[in-house]
Amino acid sequence: MARPMDRDLDQVRARLTDWLSARLASGKPVMVSDLTMPASTGYSGETFLFHAAWDGGDERLVARLKPSGHSVFDSFDFATEYQAIDALANHTDVPMARTYGYETDASFFGVPFYVVEQVDGRIPSDNPPYAFGGWPADEKPELQRAMWWSGLEAATKVHTADWRALGLSALDRGRGRAGAERQLAWLEDYIAWITPTPPKLVVEGIAWLRAHEPPPVDDPVLCWGDCRLANQIFRDGKCVAVLDWEMVTIGDPEMDLAWWIILDRVLSQGLNVARLPGFPTREETAARFEELGGRAVKHLEWWEMWVAVTFAAVLMRLGQLLADGDAAGFDTDSFAIQFVGRMLDEEGARA
Repeated sequence: MARPMDRDLDQVRARLTDWLSARLASGKPVMVSDLTMPASTGYSGETFLFHAAWDGGDERLVARLKPSGHSVFDSFDFATEYQAIDALANHTDVPMARTYGYETDASFFGVPFYVVEQVDGRIPSDNPPYAFGGWPADEKPELQRAMWWSGLEAATKVHTADWRALGLSALDRGRGRAGAERQLAWLEDYIAWITPTPPKLVVEGIAWLRAHEPPPVDDPVLCWGDCRLANQIFRDGKCVAVLDWEMVTIGDPEMDLAWWIILDRVLSQGLNVARLPGFPTREETAARFEELGGRAVKHLEWWEMWVAVTFAAVLMRLGQLLADGDAAGFDTDSFAIQFVGRMLDEEGARA
């Protein structure tokens, strides 16, 4: 995947060295080595992986920079994203990377950034999707099933966090009331920002969402917002870290359940590949979600459609950014847009 910006890694190393020396090593020299920028980074904030060593410290770390210029989303609060990560890492049992600090001084990289622990483990692939083979597709179904349940449990722990006590009230924002009303308003605004003429299936998906919008949630919770297997780190079938928090919000926990189910479907069945044999069914997953969260699942079909349209919109934006790259043409047609049509067919609502 192409990137909108390629930084000089020697300069990045020098700036990280300066920051780490002042922030973590009390002015002592810091050695930064093994600095890399993953090939898939750039649109969701530049990310650098590295090893840092100093007198009294030896850590593998990650630096994430606020998106600038080209970005997937029109707006999000980078500082509040870190605030949520920091609060969950230090005050809850959600499996998270340790946090090492947030920097607002633009003299380092021109944008704010934060540093967190680089957690040992493996991440299911998005590109190509894990259903296509490799790990964990080549593992026994028992391990796949363990990953599914452990990842879902980690996601539901987010919902039990007391977001008010954690000082995360700034996330309770947006047009409309928390839940479906607000997320539909956000989605409509997001699509309008991407294009004045969205594809026909996306328009039909929005129309279905408007016609079937459930009531606002009475007791909104902290929602991860990008709840999927490929945003987690695993060791021996257990989720040891939850990643990617730029869509964190206050709302209906069924949104996260829908992300968990639909992203697995669209990245397997939506590409004409079978789901991994060890993964539980939709019905089993919803039942377990109810057990873990202690609340009934009432509007899953609506949230699944919302996730399908949202993912299609994200790929539309990537299609704009990567007109000559891996997502070329996704702004007008993609497997995600076609999956919206499939879901409309399942609802008997396709025009």
